[in-house]
Amino acid sequence: MTTERIKILHEGESWERLQIERRLETWEVSQCLDGDVEISCDGSDGTTCLFLSQDELKQVIAFLQKQVK
Repeated sequence: MTTERIKILHEGESWERLQIERRLETWEVSQCLDGDVEISCDGSDGTTCLFLSQDELKQVIAFLQKQVK
């Protein structure tokens, strides 16, 4: 994965989001007004969204931290 595919859009704004562009889809991570985090994938089959609460997000981050060497 190259860093050119990963962008932070609207940095410092309330609608800041992380965008990862792949060949056939675009992934975005953003915060909702209620504090949940939305992870969405926009691809040829449409858009799919996953919403995580703050507690669920902490579990995901803890898992990812263990994977980083």
